[in-house]
Order: sequence, then C-alpha cells, then structure tokens
Amino acid sequence: MSIYLGCLSPEQIERRYGFSFTDDERKRLRELWHHNADFDDGDTGWHMFDMPEFLFISDGPLGHEALAIFQAHSDEIHGLIRAGYICKEDK
Repeated sequence: MSIYLGCLSPEQIERRYGFSFTDDERKRLRELWHHNADFDDGDTGWHMFDMPEFLFISDGPLGHEALAIFQAHSDEIHGLIRAGYICKEDK
C-alpha cells in the first residue's frame, strides 16, 4: 500500500520546479486540477502530490491536455516530475 500526501497547485509547482506556465496554461490547469485525487469521475484532469512528488493524469482527453501543458515546459523544469496515468479501474 502506498501513501500519497498533499495537493500542489500550478503556482506551487512553478515555484518548486523553477519555471512558469503562461497565464492561459495556468488558467487551464486550474480548471483541470483535481483537488482530491480520487478520479471517481473518470477523465477529470490532473493531481500532483507533494509527498512523494508525483503527477497523476487521468487517462482521457482532459488528462492528455494537462500532460501536454506540462510537457511543453520539459526543457525549463528544474528537477524531475514523475507522472503516470490513472483511471477508475486502477484504484
């Protein structure tokens, strides 16, 4: 059994990894941000845990959109963001 704690906002991610989303990207990430990480609604977007640092992406168009925003900054991110897909069946 794994334990994950925390919920990082787009702004907290920017500060932690030393880069900036565009205003439009930040706004869209806030719309796709899944605050409680249960993903019971299926394709809901993304959630990033604080401990351990891990980005969960829902496996669908909304999750893929969020992942594309993160990937657009891969050359600017200082450090490693581990990421993986999650869907209702994975829980």
